Amino acid sequence: MSDRDQLIDNQNLKIYNSNSRSSSRSSGGGSNEDNYVFKTDNENSSLIVSKASQDHLDNILHKIGMGKFQYLLFILCGFGWMSDNMWLQGVIAILPRIQRHYSISDVYAGSPSSSLFFGMAVSALFWGGHSDLHGRRDSFNWSLAIATVSGIISAFAPNFFLLNLLFICVGFGVGSAVPVDSSILLEFLPSKYHYFVTGLSLFFNAGSVVASLSAYLILPSFSCVDQVSNIGAELCDVNLSNNGWRYLIIALSILQGIMVISRVFLFKLPESPQYLLAQNRLDEVVDSLNYISNYNGLTTRFTIQDLEPSNDQLDIAADNFELQEQDLNAEESNTSASSRFTIIESHLKTPWILKVLGFDLNLIYNLFQPYYRLSTILIWSLWVFQAAAFVLFTVFLPKYLELKGQTEGESSMKDVYWGYLIYAFFGIPGSFAGSWLVDTRLGRKGTLALSFLLGGIFQLGFIWFQNLDLVTYCGAAVAFFATLMCAVLFSYTPEVFDPRLRSTACGIAASLSRLFAIISPMLAGVLYSIRVWSPIELSTLLLFISTVITVLLPIETKGINKF
Repeated sequence: MSDRDQLIDNQNLKIYNSNSRSSSRSSGGGSNEDNYVFKTDNENSSLIVSKASQDHLDNILHKIGMGKFQYLLFILCGFGWMSDNMWLQGVIAILPRIQRHYSISDVYAGSPSSSLFFGMAVSALFWGGHSDLHGRRDSFNWSLAIATVSGIISAFAPNFFLLNLLFICVGFGVGSAVPVDSSILLEFLPSKYHYFVTGLSLFFNAGSVVASLSAYLILPSFSCVDQVSNIGAELCDVNLSNNGWRYLIIALSILQGIMVISRVFLFKLPESPQYLLAQNRLDEVVDSLNYISNYNGLTTRFTIQDLEPSNDQLDIAADNFELQEQDLNAEESNTSASSRFTIIESHLKTPWILKVLGFDLNLIYNLFQPYYRLSTILIWSLWVFQAAAFVLFTVFLPKYLELKGQTEGESSMKDVYWGYLIYAFFGIPGSFAGSWLVDTRLGRKGTLALSFLLGGIFQLGFIWFQNLDLVTYCGAAVAFFATLMCAVLFSYTPEVFDPRLRSTACGIAASLSRLFAIISPMLAGVLYSIRVWSPIELSTLLLFISTVITVLLPIETKGINKF
């Protein structure tokens, strides 16, 4: 019998007494069904031991502190976030050039973006479930490598169909970064440094800047201008003079390869101690913690006894167990989600094909238990609406900038991509603002609601103004609040959920957002052909709806232990 099992057995009498007190209060016509966490004595004991061990793990991470390991991991996880947006914005930047190259109509012009989003949706769904079942390292080590190889091959695609297929592979490579890398970083940080997860949005926006700057430097010199902008454009041979989009893809792929080398060969990521603890692999938890401690230059060595609480500590945990369950309002509690939540076996049989893909229907079932049900639905809705609004606004952004420039007779390709670069650059302050605002009185929910509301207002200004400079300023404000909303939403989501469900919840959220992002470019193409500004109008409506949804979120994670 393991030390952990012995501790559980020693607590059975204590839990029996706790359950008896709970039952006596619920007798006399009352029901004890609401106390669904009270399943068996052994299960309750296991829950108390797990909670106490999680508290000890958090204390150990605080002892290790914020050192070289955590800072490097922050940068390397940031590379994942950078890759996500770098490819999104890079593909958007080359859409007009691809459309010209293959003579594609406006209705299908957004297909490359849809293909990229489809790959991202599959990636988030696969790697999210895989990470909760098999650990975090596989996604961290190999997903970006898939994007690198696929990106290089796509630069030489001979036709539009093959190009779209390869963009699906690129999307599969980068699509796990936001949902899984967020969980990875969160689980290696001491709780007081969890705001670093919000700081990952800095890299997300840096990816947009890298793609936009590359487009500004490469595309104007190696592209055929659109016929609407230049009378002589039809004389341009696309096979000879319109290869700038291929050069841009190669440049992004090379940068992606450097990130892969950094993550795989220059840094060794141990398995997440939080994941290992949830799997009851205590020896490996200790190994992981000692590796981090040694990496940070500390001489402290940890043992299993540092994770396993004493009987006196378990007695205190058992005394508090019942009181914790009475306070199910997360906004009034500063304990972690996992201290108030127990995984329940749903008896749902996961089909073998889903098991191969890394899914567990039991984990999904637990996301819809009473404690998480409303949060799950609302958070997934926010991911969907945010993604759709973002794509509807940006997919034709170069075209919109070109149209505004034409009204003043100044629509050169350099002007268009300069405006696009400014749009990307002004998202950077949004990352810093997000890291600061989430710990103010606004909290996560207030900051998120404000970003949705103001982002929608400035999008309306993008439509109303005709002057190119004013439009560029509105675009810069939209970029600021778009980055702010992404920073908060992407970091808030893993904070809400129990560590055992975290990657699954984030993976499905990201996957749903990508699936709707697949539809959005095609929808934007149809709407654009009917009324030029209707994609932005729909995008603005979705942002205003998201503002209302954010206010309805039941959990504020500010000040809560995310373990």
